[in-house]
Amino acid sequence: MTENGRGIKLTRTIELPFAPFPGLAIYSNQFDDCPDPMGFVIKELTWDVDRNTFLSSTVLVNHGMPIAEIADELRSWIDRGWRLGSYEDKYGDLHPDVYEDESEDSVADDGTDEWELMEKYPTMSPRKRPREFNRLMGALVRVMAELDNDSPAAYAMAKTKLYFEDEDKSTQDYPARKKFEDAKREYTDMSFDEQYDWRERVQRTYPRLDRIVEQL
Repeated sequence: MTENGRGIKLTRTIELPFAPFPGLAIYSNQFDDCPDPMGFVIKELTWDVDRNTFLSSTVLVNHGMPIAEIADELRSWIDRGWRLGSYEDKYGDLHPDVYEDESEDSVADDGTDEWELMEKYPTMSPRKRPREFNRLMGALVRVMAELDNDSPAAYAMAKTKLYFEDEDKSTQDYPARKKFEDAKREYTDMSFDEQYDWRERVQRTYPRLDRIVEQL
């Protein structure tokens, strides 16, 4: 996902002894994984009269994490009291999850270092990856489509069942990488209505990220 696009959202409720204001940094070791009091900086602020509460947002960017680690990372935040989703979810309904996965139940252990293996998952054949990872890939496609964040890559992930970093220009796996790049261009060449219809279809049929994280 692109850094400047909308990202995966988590939410929590806290009580303050004063009214918050934009630019305020809020810190607690109970809900932050950083040992230093840098805090979460409030970017936006809204007073909801009906619910008698302030609504605000903040941003945390994480680079270089293997896709296979995303669900565990989200689980760690949930264990600190956050919940997956946005306060905006209370103002609208989520789509159902009717996605079906045809991958294998497990992947053979060839002695490769676990972290190195997880880094290879996105470019491996779906049939050689764990079922859990394939469902996570599907859930990330849905999130990217919901947020319209790097939708060409999401479309290519859905069509090829693979993912390649833009900066990865090695000649290894070139045929698969070419199919991935061709799929991205295919999405870009679609009309607006075709792109919109695809994103809507994905949101109706692909797995929900919150359900995957809850199962960890």
